[in-house]
Amino acid sequence: MKCVVRQCLGFGKVKTLVVLLLGAIFIYAVLRLYMDGCCETSHYQYPWEAVKVTMFGHSRQATELRNQTEDKKEESVTEHERVVKLSKLLQHRLTLVTDREPEKVHEKCQNDTAFRCNPTTPCSRPLETRSPLERVRGLVSSPWVQLSQEQLSLALSLTEHIPDNDIIIASSCSDNHFNELQAMFKNLRQTVFPKLQNFTVIVFDLGLTERQRVVTESVSNVVTFPFKKFPKHVQDVMCYSWKPIIMAASMARARKLLVYQDSSIRWNHTFHQTFQRALLYGQQAVLSPGASFPGNTLREMFEYMEEEACPFRPFMELQGGIHLIRRDPLVIEAVLHPWLKCALEKDCMCPKDPQSVLYCYSPRLHRCHRFDQSAFNLIMSKLYGVERYKMTIPRNDTTLKVDRKDRHPSYLYELKYGSNYIMALAMPMF
Repeated sequence: MKCVVRQCLGFGKVKTLVVLLLGAIFIYAVLRLYMDGCCETSHYQYPWEAVKVTMFGHSRQATELRNQTEDKKEESVTEHERVVKLSKLLQHRLTLVTDREPEKVHEKCQNDTAFRCNPTTPCSRPLETRSPLERVRGLVSSPWVQLSQEQLSLALSLTEHIPDNDIIIASSCSDNHFNELQAMFKNLRQTVFPKLQNFTVIVFDLGLTERQRVVTESVSNVVTFPFKKFPKHVQDVMCYSWKPIIMAASMARARKLLVYQDSSIRWNHTFHQTFQRALLYGQQAVLSPGASFPGNTLREMFEYMEEEACPFRPFMELQGGIHLIRRDPLVIEAVLHPWLKCALEKDCMCPKDPQSVLYCYSPRLHRCHRFDQSAFNLIMSKLYGVERYKMTIPRNDTTLKVDRKDRHPSYLYELKYGSNYIMALAMPMF
């Protein structure tokens, strides 16, 4: 074969070997590109969305044992590779340039007999000493993060009622906030919807009346949150466990971006700037000026997530009423996943009677609890550390505002019934 090639091309022996080597490399590259093209998915999948592969065992016991050992090794390598890949994503994200200013703490941690905390005492595990790999591993591989099959099935059961689209705008409401929801829709229809394409709106019913639900269904999809399917603490609306569950289910249907907003969120015409920031950085949340979040988070939540409050004293609270999340492996696996796990565990999300920990007036550490918001702050701080500010909407940003006083008593009724809405309101529901 070498002689034929050398005679046909007029090459010497060395040149012939070089040609054969280059030909082999070219064939390998073509095959590699083909295999990558076949195996690559068009969009990120949740770990629990992946198709499970079953293997048929052999009759001989020794072969079965060898296969089981090999499977465990393969799983271990796959898990390690997943953590490494996510840590590289995190490392890249932390280097992104931003026009935002680092966070500044305004609250001093005071000593008291119940929670000893001295601001001059060095922390045992400062966040700045933790590598991206260590941060990701703590939120992806730790035992407290692992969701059971039953928990996964419960959370994903909501996706049956959510159509997929590029952008999912989700909200939730009970009857006592319905006028805020009506004003929210007025804002969305006038400001956001005309400039947006390929989106779906979902409202999760947390206790609407029949009449309220009927008019809401005329402008969005309405999904009843199945409280009775979940553990007792999730059934308590004041534990706010329903919010991470709603967001995880909605994210599973968003091909590009999930926007979750409370009924008090109002957008400006420059909203697309915040949407673009979320697509660039992976997520966006609003920073709340004032207290650091450990003061408003119970010690039990820190203990559940295998942390102490000390390293988190410099971090102020991120608000829980607005979340923009890109369909992104790092955010899904290192933020949404542990947040969902916490929501489904009483000892994490709602370790005490919610009515007893609502008020945050005391100056001491762990003075109160803010449930989903507390968990979100702790997870975000564990993951991003001092770079967390890059994932937040600047305080002077004008693209949105929180306005709990903006309410409309009849907007959705007017849309559905027109000038006859007063008569429709007066008619009994059958």
